[in-house]
Amino acid sequence: MSTLKEHMVILNLPKAVKEHIKLYKYGANEFIGTYAGINSIAHISLWHNQKLSREVADTFTTLLQRKINNTTSTNLTINGFNYFAHGNGLMTIYANIQSGYITDNWFNIIRNHLNLNSKNFVPHITVTKTIPVDSFYKLWPKFRLANLQTNFIPTSISVLERDYASANTKWHLRNELYFKGMGN
Repeated sequence: MSTLKEHMVILNLPKAVKEHIKLYKYGANEFIGTYAGINSIAHISLWHNQKLSREVADTFTTLLQRKINNTTSTNLTINGFNYFAHGNGLMTIYANIQSGYITDNWFNIIRNHLNLNSKNFVPHITVTKTIPVDSFYKLWPKFRLANLQTNFIPTSISVLERDYASANTKWHLRNELYFKGMGN
């Protein structure tokens, strides 16, 4: 019997973008105190699956690698901040990936590689995840006025995994998959 693992697929960001987002995360900490996810590394989540056996994960990763290796990356633009309301008194502030025909089409291609519907997908980089509404109201005026705008070209996607039985365990890199002409 195979051990089940939890898997997540993320779009990796350049180091400079990760560091920039980290500054906003730590800045938020100055106003509202510590919060879940303050130390998480900035990324764009693409897919999350609760349980996969090693065999299924191997097949999935092999197929995804072929698709990603044949997909050209594109220029993405971070343009300010936005937020999600979770409906249970919690809010998430995120760096906004600017929408447009090329960007939307590119994310649709990536999501199709993962056999996912892109209809309600909002590509974003989480800054403060599921914070209480009162903390959100302290932070949002500052984020709303912040002038974050930068471009980057993603080079890879990572497949992460962790033990399914213990959701508190850290994520580990299973595979890094490079876009066409971007690496290995």
